[in-house]
This record gives sequence, structure tokens and C-alpha cells, in this order.
Amino acid sequence: MDAPPDVIRRPPSPRLARLISSISFYRERGIGLAAFRHAAPLALPLLVNLGTPFRIALGHRPDTADARPSFAAGLFPGPVVIESDGRAECVQVDFTPLGAYRFFGGAVPDLTARIVGLDDILGRHGRELRARVAEAAGWQRRFEIVEDFVLRRAVHEPSPEVAFALETLWRGAGAVRIADIASDIGWGR
Repeated sequence: MDAPPDVIRRPPSPRLARLISSISFYRERGIGLAAFRHAAPLALPLLVNLGTPFRIALGHRPDTADARPSFAAGLFPGPVVIESDGRAECVQVDFTPLGAYRFFGGAVPDLTARIVGLDDILGRHGRELRARVAEAAGWQRRFEIVEDFVLRRAVHEPSPEVAFALETLWRGAGAVRIADIASDIGWGR
């Protein structure tokens, strides 16, 4: 029998409150997504896939070449189109821009308007994370594993200017003018 997907969202633990905006579990139970259009948020997702990969495309309808197992994605100014076969299952972390910088460091620009495989961006650490999450019993434990992983990797410290700019963008939900932020920190646009 097909049923709506299970979706469990939780706010970040206090130790990750400024790094991630949410962490969620998603499991389909027979009903997949067909050309679901999602407005890209001001968050950078990291998805640990445990089921059939989603087909995800930036700005167009996905095809079989757009099958995405575990991945990270950057900011994108258009719609994200998602399809699935009814057997998708994952844990997703939504990073704040500052959290993404602290977690990915210099790789954040490489994610802009892109979806990058977890193995490509995190190497063996990405494979190990996926294996640990898949082996864990229960979603609470899976959330803990992912949060611990994020906390251990979030070691890249931005300059005060970059931290201010990212925090301003996050608080303003992207509605702050870049020229104003640049002026506030003494940089050119």
C-alpha cells in the first residue's frame, strides 16, 4: 500500500545552532515525486542517501543522468526539480551559509549552482559517514552521527569580514544588498 512519505525535521542541537538550519529524515513509502519544483532556499544541503537516489536537476526537469546518490549542493538562484521512484530515503543537513563555509572551507565556491557527489567533496570521509548512518539503528542515532560528523569537520574559520557578510545574508534571508554588505566591511562589491 502506498502512503505519504515519512518526514521528521528537527532543529539543530544547540552546539550546531549557527552552523545548520535544520536536519531531517525523509523516507518514501511507495509514492515518489514527479517533477516536484522546489524553490532553492538560502541553505546549502548535504544529503546522505540510504535508498534509491533522487533525480535532481537545477532549473530543468531531471532525467536518468541526474540520479543523485549522497551529495552536497550550493546556492542556486532558480528552481530545483526533484523526482523519485517511491523508495527514496535520506538524512539531510541544511547548512547556513556560515556553517557551509566552516564545514566545506574553500570548497564552497565549487558548490555554487552545482550538485556534487559526497565522495567527490568529502572523499573517504563521505563514504564512511554514509556507512555509519546506514548501519545505525533508529533516526535519533542517525541524527547524532551526522551532527557529530558536522561538528568535527566545521573547523574552517572565515575572516571577520566574511563571517559578517555571511551572517548578514543569513539574517536578512538574502534580501540584503551585496553592495551594502561590501560597504559595511570596507570591500568593493
